[in-house]
Amino acid sequence: MLKIFKTLFLNLTIFLMLLELSSFIGVKYNFFAYPSIPSYGKALSFIDTEWRNESELWGAWHKKNYVSKSKKSCFDVIYKTNNIGARDNSDYFKDSEGILLLGDSFIEGVGVNFEKTFAAKLETLGEKVLNFSSAGDFGPLQEYIIYKQLASSFGHDEVIIFFLPANDFTDNSFNYQESLFGKRYRPYFKKNNLGSFDIFYPDDSKPSHSFPSSERKDSFKLKSFLIDYFYSANLLRQFRLAILGSDPKIQRIFNEGYGYNFDEKSSIDGVLYYYSELFKSIPKDVIKTFFVIPTDRDLREIQSNKWGYRSLYWYQGIKKITEENNVSLVDLALKNNLPSEELLKQGMDDWFLKCDGHWNANGHEYAFTRYLEHKNKKVGSEK
Repeated sequence: MLKIFKTLFLNLTIFLMLLELSSFIGVKYNFFAYPSIPSYGKALSFIDTEWRNESELWGAWHKKNYVSKSKKSCFDVIYKTNNIGARDNSDYFKDSEGILLLGDSFIEGVGVNFEKTFAAKLETLGEKVLNFSSAGDFGPLQEYIIYKQLASSFGHDEVIIFFLPANDFTDNSFNYQESLFGKRYRPYFKKNNLGSFDIFYPDDSKPSHSFPSSERKDSFKLKSFLIDYFYSANLLRQFRLAILGSDPKIQRIFNEGYGYNFDEKSSIDGVLYYYSELFKSIPKDVIKTFFVIPTDRDLREIQSNKWGYRSLYWYQGIKKITEENNVSLVDLALKNNLPSEELLKQGMDDWFLKCDGHWNANGHEYAFTRYLEHKNKKVGSEK
């Protein structure tokens, strides 16, 4: 009996070692969409949540006048919020006048200290920047609501909107509410009988000063432990998404329908509808620019399918609504609006945090450079 136990223990140990080794190789060669690197107890997983809340109509936001430290194996940062809960070192007042930013975690600046973010770089031009971006599954509908409810009351002569295909199609779609977000207090869109879209919140969801607003499941601590100590957490996460997901749509968006390849029409239509509503809400004399952000995985897939996404339904829809509303479109996966292998390689090598997937300082610098190029080109064409 003891011999059988020893044999089973040895086989299990070898299996777990092989699992860890294969997961390490997967992270090293970018096989995972959202890779995590173990911190071995030096930093908590799912960190930087104590400064967040879901107490507003737009869902995810930040506590006011709050300071939070966040550390992972590839970054060590401090997050600070101002008098209205925006990530900024200075307060916002109604007589402020400047450039207004709408976006998600990339523009909030997850994993990057404030002075390295796009917002801070923009301020070096002598502009006042009002950053209404937030992490925490923050999508197009939430950008529309935060603009209407809060941001529009501050003076602004320019609005820059950032769109992340990797998750912005699913962040506010009713089709993904239950599977991805449960009962959290956050808005979703759902198509009505008139062909338009309505806003709704999950039944029994409540505003909360904590984040996320609904209670975490008991498995949260186990997941945190696995991510903190094992590369294998990446493989287990991928297995769960690909095999164990109860909703085939969830499996699809993490496989062939990911990011720039997204093709689920009803969710795309909802995104296009609320971006159109957002554009219409912004005064006509305000300059409007719309950035499309690729992830590292997007860049690799764009390289393999030779920029085929440009003919897809979502991309043609974005082009149409930006043209109709006099909004400048900047696709960060293109160089001068043209395919560039050199740009894709630069992005894969230089723009992203290796343990997280968000922009590093170079990614923010690249976006800022593209903004300057676009602005200078626009000024030149108007002369």
